[in-house]
Amino acid sequence: MSELQLENVTKSYGGLTVIPDLSLSVEQGERVAVIGPNGAGKTTLLSMITGARMPSGGRITLFGKDITHMPPYQRLSMG
Repeated sequence: MSELQLENVTKSYGGLTVIPDLSLSVEQGERVAVIGPNGAGKTTLLSMITGARMPSGGRITLFGKDITHMPPYQRLSMG
């Protein structure tokens, strides 16, 4: 099981989709870099993982628990 998993995550602001259908798995001990040009959605992605922004669609799980709509303070207590 992945430590962190994003399944078909999307983020839209009005009619502009900044993250279209992203899936990603991070295994225990694995390191992942998020790179791309300005405006590619890097900050938006990290904001959705931390709970600062909610995705428009899809699912985020941490240690097998659905955290998609969990506020940041609850995510923090999970590690």
